[in-house]
Amino acid sequence: MSIEDFCKVFNIHNYTVSDGLINTEDTVNLWQLDEDKIPHGFGTVGGLFEISFSNLKTLKGLPEVVGGNLYLVNCSLEELDYLPKRVGGIIDLSFNKLTDVSKLKEVDCKMFKLNDNNLTDLYSLKGLEGTIRIDSNPAGNLYQFRTMDEVNTFNMLKIIKGNVLDLKRLKYFYSLMDHSFNLAIEKIDKFYTIKE
Repeated sequence: MSIEDFCKVFNIHNYTVSDGLINTEDTVNLWQLDEDKIPHGFGTVGGLFEISFSNLKTLKGLPEVVGGNLYLVNCSLEELDYLPKRVGGIIDLSFNKLTDVSKLKEVDCKMFKLNDNNLTDLYSLKGLEGTIRIDSNPAGNLYQFRTMDEVNTFNMLKIIKGNVLDLKRLKYFYSLMDHSFNLAIEKIDKFYTIKE
């Protein structure tokens, strides 16, 4: 399908093409794209860029710059190659199969939503800045992380080593965060060996 036909099908208006990349100040919605890759690459998208509920095998073709939010929700993603250089809003990667998100630190963005993935530790978050949501991940079930300062403190204490969780260190972390320890062990013991 040509770029012109592609843009017509997905209601992309007010666009230009430069070096084979589509540029627009508008929002791009490729929701439920029934392809394993983005058929045509993007340069700059001024609004939000959504490609949720798709079957992508690669992120090649994502915009280099997204002015608004980037939604890649429920795409069965396992890796994060070809991310944009900059995202003005949030990057939402919820409901994927990610175990390592270290490539996010290459993106100029300050808000990340990584709910419902397979993050068993938080070491791949090292170097990120800003706010974060990692609820309903094995590691996210340990505490309601919201800031990278919380994640960095958690990592500094070495609470998780491999698949072993040091319960004494986790309780100490809770005290540093000024929270009472109220974690249901049965929520986490299927992911970790608990060291008392």
